[in-house]
Amino acid sequence: ARERYPEIRFEVLNALDLSAVRKLGYFNKIFVDINGSRELETLLPLLEAYETVLKPALLVVKSVRLKQLMLRCRFVWEAEAEAEAAAEAQAA
Repeated sequence: ARERYPEIRFEVLNALDLSAVRKLGYFNKIFVDINGSRELETLLPLLEAYETVLKPALLVVKSVRLKQLMLRCRFVWEAEAEAEAAAEAQAA
């Protein structure tokens, strides 16, 4: 990736070492790959710490377990839109 995109800064380090991450400075986009099958009990606090400390514009995570969880989730605004559409369909 460094060879293909020399204008982009890439760093590789232990994602769990927040002090090392802080020393790198600000990043507006963060891609996290800490073994795609890592437990959510480890991953979620890490993501929360990254969000709190670094406040990136984009946080991309490679995680099978997080994907499985998110596929079962609905955002509040999606659920409201689905309920409104169902109500409109019943009224029609």
